Amino acid sequence: MLGLTEVDCKKIFTINRLENKDGRSFFREVFIRRGTTSGVYGVEEPHECYMTYTTERAEKEALKLYKKELRCSHQEAIEAYCRDWDASGIGKALPFAQKVNETGRVLNLRPVHESK
Repeated sequence: MLGLTEVDCKKIFTINRLENKDGRSFFREVFIRRGTTSGVYGVEEPHECYMTYTTERAEKEALKLYKKELRCSHQEAIEAYCRDWDASGIGKALPFAQKVNETGRVLNLRPVHESK
C-alpha cells in the first residue's frame, strides 16, 4: 500500500534502536523517502521548539509553573524555562521537568559561563 521496499522496512525498524547517541544532543529519528532514495535521519530541535509542542504532562506542568510564578506570556515562560534547562546541564526534557516539579518553583539557574 505505501510502496515500501524490504530495505525501507529494515531502515524503519532501526529507528531509535541504534547505539548512535554518544556525544550527541537529544534528537529524534525519522524515516524519509524521496523517490527511490530513503534514509533514517536524526532531527535535533531547539529546546524552545520541543517545549512548544510537548505533550508530556510533567513537562507541561513545569512550564505552567514558570508561567504562573513569572506572571508572563507563554513565550516568555518557555524562554525562561529553556534558559534554566540549558544551565542545569540536564540533557533530557523529562528529568529537568521532574526537577522543576519537585522543587515547586522557578529555578533561576545561572548559565555555566556566568557562574564565576
